[in-house]
Amino acid sequence: MSNKDLFKLSFGQEFEYASFENTTKIGKGGFGVVYKAYLKDIKQTVALKSLDYDNEHSFDNFVREVKYTTKVNHNNIIQFFGITHDSEAKTYYMVLQYANSGDLRCYLNDHFSKLDWSTKVRMAKEISSGIDCLHSANIVHRDLHDRNILVHDGNRETPIEGTPNDFKNLYCAAWSVDPDSRPDIKEICNKLDHMQLEPVYKHINTNNLNYKYKGNTEVTIETAIPFLKFIPIIIDIINVTEEIALIYQSAEHNKHISKSLFERIVAVETSLRLLKAYKDEHKEFFNKQNFVAMQKLSDNIQKMKKFISEITQLKGLMKYSQTKSIQTIFYELTAEFNNCINTLNFTVVDDTEVHKENEKEIIDNDLEDLNQYLFKIGGGITDENNNISETVNEINVVKKLILDSKTNRQQIQQAIDVQNKLMKLDDFRETNETRGKKVRKYIRIIDNIAVAFKYIADESDTNVKNDIRNQVAILMKLKDCHQIIQFHGLISDGERCYIVSEWAEHSNLREFYTNYSGPIDIRKKLNIAVDIARGLNFLLAVEIVHRDIRPENILIMADETAKITNFSFSRHFKDETRKLAVSLQTVRYSAPEMLCRNNNKYNTKCEVYSFGILLWELAEQRIPYEDLNDIMEIKNSIGADPEFRPTLTEMFKTLKGLLGPLNSPKLSNKIPYKTNEVLPISFTHNNIQDDNLQVTEIINFAEFNYMTIKEATSTHRITNGNLEMAFKCFNAYAKLGDLKAKYFVGYYLYRKLINTPYTEEERERRAAQLFKEVADASDEVPDAQLKYGLCLFHGTGVEKNFPEAAKYFKKAADNGLVVGMYNVGNILYTGLTGIKNEKLGIKYIRKAAQNNHSDAIEFCKINNISII
Repeated sequence: MSNKDLFKLSFGQEFEYASFENTTKIGKGGFGVVYKAYLKDIKQTVALKSLDYDNEHSFDNFVREVKYTTKVNHNNIIQFFGITHDSEAKTYYMVLQYANSGDLRCYLNDHFSKLDWSTKVRMAKEISSGIDCLHSANIVHRDLHDRNILVHDGNRETPIEGTPNDFKNLYCAAWSVDPDSRPDIKEICNKLDHMQLEPVYKHINTNNLNYKYKGNTEVTIETAIPFLKFIPIIIDIINVTEEIALIYQSAEHNKHISKSLFERIVAVETSLRLLKAYKDEHKEFFNKQNFVAMQKLSDNIQKMKKFISEITQLKGLMKYSQTKSIQTIFYELTAEFNNCINTLNFTVVDDTEVHKENEKEIIDNDLEDLNQYLFKIGGGITDENNNISETVNEINVVKKLILDSKTNRQQIQQAIDVQNKLMKLDDFRETNETRGKKVRKYIRIIDNIAVAFKYIADESDTNVKNDIRNQVAILMKLKDCHQIIQFHGLISDGERCYIVSEWAEHSNLREFYTNYSGPIDIRKKLNIAVDIARGLNFLLAVEIVHRDIRPENILIMADETAKITNFSFSRHFKDETRKLAVSLQTVRYSAPEMLCRNNNKYNTKCEVYSFGILLWELAEQRIPYEDLNDIMEIKNSIGADPEFRPTLTEMFKTLKGLLGPLNSPKLSNKIPYKTNEVLPISFTHNNIQDDNLQVTEIINFAEFNYMTIKEATSTHRITNGNLEMAFKCFNAYAKLGDLKAKYFVGYYLYRKLINTPYTEEERERRAAQLFKEVADASDEVPDAQLKYGLCLFHGTGVEKNFPEAAKYFKKAADNGLVVGMYNVGNILYTGLTGIKNEKLGIKYIRKAAQNNHSDAIEFCKINNISII
C-alpha cells in the first residue's frame, strides 16, 4: 500500500471532489493554494488547502500538518473536516473551517477603527487559548504571525485608541529578548482573564518602547539587562568554584586562610544557583548596576583562585617575599569581595567584629605555621633567611626547558652537552665493593671520596644516552637538597655509560635495618623518617613525583642520614603519567587506586601512601605483607581513600614534632571561622557601595550587545573579531574604573586600532596616561606595566626616561612577562640607566631565554651564557 493510500485511510472522512461548488481561489497557503468552496455534504462554506508537489518533502509536510490538525479540537483552532482528492489535477486538499473575515492583518486593516479594548482582549484570549490547546497536545505551531490568525464571524472586532497598562506590559514581556523572562501561555491566559483596561496613552511608538514586564509595575528596558547575558557570568563563577575546590583539597600550606576565602565563594555560588532557579521572582535584579557588579565579583573570585593556588604550594609562595604580604592581599581581596556583594545585596558574610577577630587569629596562626615550617624544613627549600630558595624556581625552569618539546631543542641539548661533559675515567680508582649487578664503588682520586658508578646504557644507545643526559641535568640541580642523593655526572668506559653519584655506606634502608644489631632506637628511626619527609617535600616544591618510594630506593649514608635515590621513574606533576609495572616488590607500596584497572594517574597522594607503608616498615623493621607472596592477595588486603590521606607537608611537621616541640603556638581551640548558613538573597534596590557603578545610568549596554569584558577580550583576540564593538565595551567599562578595560582602551589608542578624533600627539599621550594609571594601580594587568615601560623607553606620549622604563619593565618581569625580563635585562646590562649592572642584566636575560625568548636565546649564545 502506498503512502498516499495510507494517508487516505488515516485521517478521517474523505469527501468526493464533485461535492464542492463555487470554488474560488482566495490565497496561498504553506503547502499550496487555498480556495473557498461550498460543500453540499455539510451545507456550509469551507476552505480547501491544496498540496503542491514542489519538492520531495511536500507530501510529508502536508501529512504532518493534517496529523497535527486532527489531534486537537478547540473552539479557537480552525476546524478540520476531512480531505478530498481531485483525480484529474492529481491534487489532495484539506477541508477546513472557512474564516469569513480573513487573517488577522486583513481584518485589522479593515476594522481597526471599530475595535474596542474589551474585544481586543477577547481576541487575544481566544488566540492564547488556542495556542494553549496546541501545547497541551505537545504541538508547537512554529509559524505564529498575523497571517496565520484567521478571524471568523466577527469574533474579533475593532480597536479604539488607548492602550491598557496591563496589556502593554504583557506583550512587552512576551517579546522579551530573554526567553527565560517570557511568560508561558497559561500565564498569558491568566493575565488576560484578569486584565485591567485603563488606558495609559493614545498612541504607541513601536520604535521607542521602554517598558519591561514586571507584574503591574513599569520598568524601563533601558536599565534592564536580559537574563541571558548574566548566564555566562554565573556559569564562570560556578565553574571556578569547582576549580578552587580542587586546589583547596591539595593545599599544603595556608589551608585555613584558603578555607575562609573558599567559604565566601561557595556561599556566593549557592546564592547564584538559587537566583538562576528563581529568576522570575527577582526580575528587578537583572539591571545595569548588577550586571557590572557581577563581572567585578567574577573577576574578584578569579583573583582569589590565583591567590589560593599560590599560597597553598611552595612554588607559588616564592612571590611573597614576606608572609605579611599574604595578609595584606587577603584583606584587599575580601574588601573587594564585600564591596561587590553589598552592591548586589547578597547576604552571605557575617561582618561582625567577633568574626573579624576570629579571622585575624586564623590568618596569624596559618602564617606562623608557615614560618615555622620554613624554619624547620631547610634542606635546600629555604635560604639562609628562611625564605624559599631561588633554587626551587631555577629547578622548575630548567625542568620545564628540558621536558617541554616546544622549546628550542637543539639549543637546549647543546647547553646540556656543554654543561654535562663526560667525566674522565682516569680520575677514579675502582674497588671490589658492589651493590647488586649494576652498582660498583669507586674512589675519586683527587679527594679520596667514595662514589657509586651505576650502569645505565650501552654507548651505542644514542637516544637513551641523550634522555639520561637530560635527566641528569635535572638531577644535578637537586644538589642543594641534602636528602636527595647527590649526582656528580656521567662517565663512559668506551662500551658502557654510567651515572656517578654519592656512595651509600650502609646500602639501602632494608639492608640497614636487617643488618642492624638489634632494634633501632626510636630517635634514630624518627631522624630517618624526617630525612625522607624532607626529601619528599623538596621534590614536591620542584613539582617532581618519585613514583617508586620503597626501602630499596632510600639510601643510608655513613653518618646514618637517609637520602632518596633511583629517579628513573620520576615525572613532572603535569606530565601524562603512565602506570608502573607492578611486581611483588612494588605492589606492597603501591597506592590501591593505582592497582585498579582504571584511568587513575599517579600523584602526590600515591606518594603519601607509599611513604606511609615505608614508615610502617621502618617502625616494625619487617616487610609489609611479608606472609603474602601473591600480588592479588596483597592487592585485596589493602585499601584506603586517597582523599583522606595527609599531605607530605603535614607528615613532615608531625614527624619533626615527634623529635621535639616546634616552638610554635598551637592553633586556637576555637572552631575555625565558617560563613553563616547561606541566607536568603535580597534583591531589592541596592544602596550602591561602589561610586563607579553610578555611571551605569549613562552607559548604553545594548550598543555593544551587552558584552562582558571577558567576551570583549575574546573578540579582540580572535582573527577578524569586531574590534569596534570590543572597543565600545572596553570604553564603557573603563568609565566604571575597570583596570583591564582601561588597559585595552590605551592599547587601542597605542596601536591605532580604531579611528579617533585625536591628533597623533594627543592619542599617544592618552594611551601612555592610561597605561601608567593601570600599571601603578596594581599588578593585575602586567601588560600595562610593559606598555608604559615601552612608552618611557621610546618617548611615546611621555618623555624618554630609561631608569623609569627599567622600573616598569622590572615590574612586568616580576609578574611573569618574558618581554619585560629581556627588556630590563638589556637596559641593566648595557647601562642605559646610567649604572651598568651586567650580573643582574644577565640574570634577567637568562630568565627570558629560559622562557624561549628568541632575542634572549641569541644573546646567551653570542655571549656564551648557559641557559640551564
